[in-house]
Amino acid sequence: MDLAIITGLGHEKLTHIEGLNPYFSEENIYCAGNAETDDKEYVEQILNSNIEYFDLDRLRKNGFGKTAEDFLTMINSKSLDGFFIHLDVDVLNDKLMPAVDSRMEDGIDYENLREILQPLVNSPLCFGMEITVLDPDYDENGIYTEVLVKNLIQIIKNKED
Repeated sequence: MDLAIITGLGHEKLTHIEGLNPYFSEENIYCAGNAETDDKEYVEQILNSNIEYFDLDRLRKNGFGKTAEDFLTMINSKSLDGFFIHLDVDVLNDKLMPAVDSRMEDGIDYENLREILQPLVNSPLCFGMEITVLDPDYDENGIYTEVLVKNLIQIIKNKED
C-alpha cells in the first residue's frame, strides 16, 4: 500500500498532497525480496508497472550483492539525489525472525541481508531507512529482536570489504 501511494495510486488525499504526484517515479524504484506467490492478482499491478521487481526467487538468481550494485548503478546513471530503504523484516527466514505477521519459511538469512543492505547503507546517497513489521507481541523476551538489532548494527557500522 505504501508503494502504491508514493507512486500515485490511491486516494488523492494521500497521493496528491500539495499538488505533488507522484512522490517517486516507478522507474526509480526497486522492490526486492517479496515471497514467491502463485497468486498473479497479488503481484499483477507491480508486474505491470515500471518498478524493478525482484521476488525472492529472482533476487536469489540475480544475487543479493549484484541487485544492490545494479540499484546503485541506476541511481548514479540517473543522477538522482538519493534513495530511501524500506525494510520489512518478514523477509527473513521465520526461524530467524518469527516475530512478524507474515512469516516466511524460505526467507533470507542475515548474510543475505548484509549482502544487499551493506552497499546501500554505505552509499552517501542513502538518506534513511525504516524497519517495519516487527511485532514485539511475538517476541516477548526480545530474543529475535536482539539478534536483528545486533545484525543491523553490524551491517550499518561495517564498511564494504
